Amino acid sequence: MKVISKKPLTLAEVKELIGKDNKKHESEGQELDETRIKHKEKIDMLKSYVKRFIRLDIKKANELVKELKKLSIMNLSDEYIIKIVDILPEDQSDVRKIFSGSDISLKQEDIEKILGIVSKYRKEKQKTKKSE
Repeated sequence: MKVISKKPLTLAEVKELIGKDNKKHESEGQELDETRIKHKEKIDMLKSYVKRFIRLDIKKANELVKELKKLSIMNLSDEYIIKIVDILPEDQSDVRKIFSGSDISLKQEDIEKILGIVSKYRKEKQKTKKSE
């Protein structure tokens, strides 16, 4: 397998890709050999992980990514935006933890902007959970 490009993905995007991969393999209808069994096991583990930690559906995750990119905060790369979307930090400490271990230091006002946007999506997620 050859890597053509690398791009950070939200858990919502991973969930969607897993679904497409699953349908593709099911439609092929081929017998499961050892390689396919191992692939299926890995996909099942990935599904379990995504199901456990996913916080937003694909539409909301993409909207949040766009909103965070609009902030034009220096040093806020796609990789960190994806982490913010997947974690949905609740406070300043959570945001700082995302950037711990890196050389990136955000201004207080930038952290507050991030939390302001994220809080809207966290509230929507809670509404959705209550109605389920």
